[in-house]
Amino acid sequence: MSGFGYNVLGFGAFPNRSVEAGITGNATNVSAKAQFNDAIWASGTPKILNISSGITLGGTGGTAALTIEDDLGGSLLINNAATITGTGGAAGSSGAGGNGGNAILNSGGTIVSLVNSGTISGGAGGGGSGGTGGNGSTSSSSTSYQYNWSSPFGPGTHYWYFSSQANTGHAKWAGSTVATISSSSQTSSGIYRRGGTRHEYEAGGEGFSRYNIGRVTTSTSSTSGGAGGNGGAGAGYNQNQADGSSGSGGGTNAGTGGTGGNGGALGADGAAGATGANGNASNGGSGSAAGSAGKAVSGAVNFTDASGTTNGTVDTT
Repeated sequence: MSGFGYNVLGFGAFPNRSVEAGITGNATNVSAKAQFNDAIWASGTPKILNISSGITLGGTGGTAALTIEDDLGGSLLINNAATITGTGGAAGSSGAGGNGGNAILNSGGTIVSLVNSGTISGGAGGGGSGGTGGNGSTSSSSTSYQYNWSSPFGPGTHYWYFSSQANTGHAKWAGSTVATISSSSQTSSGIYRRGGTRHEYEAGGEGFSRYNIGRVTTSTSSTSGGAGGNGGAGAGYNQNQADGSSGSGGGTNAGTGGTGGNGGALGADGAAGATGANGNASNGGSGSAAGSAGKAVSGAVNFTDASGTTNGTVDTT
């Protein structure tokens, strides 16, 4: 980087001359103002900033790779032959992907011209994390059997009874009638079950049978949906583009987490995370939003493409 190593070009009154500075080495978070002294930067003297081929200017932490400060006086011409790249957006690990940073930021409203024969790229947006899978539930059942007939003639508190003569019967649980039995072949009613035979009687066309009675108990437990996958990082200075990762599997009958969104290529937005799969108890959650790309040039400039490359938006006058 040039520091204050500028040249004064031309003759005559000071405002009619131009001052030239150059950046010749790799650097990050560069200040255009710092290439000139404060007095020249603020003056109406035309200024020229040459950025050499074969070097890289990078933005870190979301700061633009090259910032043109808003107290610029007069005009500034930038001749760029270098690679200038903004910060890549962070991968979404539990939410939205990070936004990419600008490559060049013109923060003032004065006259800035940019001639590009190099490569200028906004940092890409990061991918959003995937949604959580829907919750599941599981159930299991068991049947407990009892029999209670208090005397030869009853009454009892727990039994299944059928009279072949009357062609009807009933079932009791804890002393309460819980079912009416309509045939000798009936073995269930609601949550109650006929068990093994305890007593049978048949004489002179009159008969009855008593059985154990069982009650079915069902228990339900919940399971959690799988976590969504992380998003991928967006391409940027010293950062490669990455794809999102797969979501984790859920518990029994629960949904798998959604896949994280891919990070964007230089100058492009990332992708949102995918929705988690549904479980049998609830639907999967939505994936998180993607990060937006930074601009190749933010803040209007007079832009000339001299067979260079730009990735991302260029704000032009």
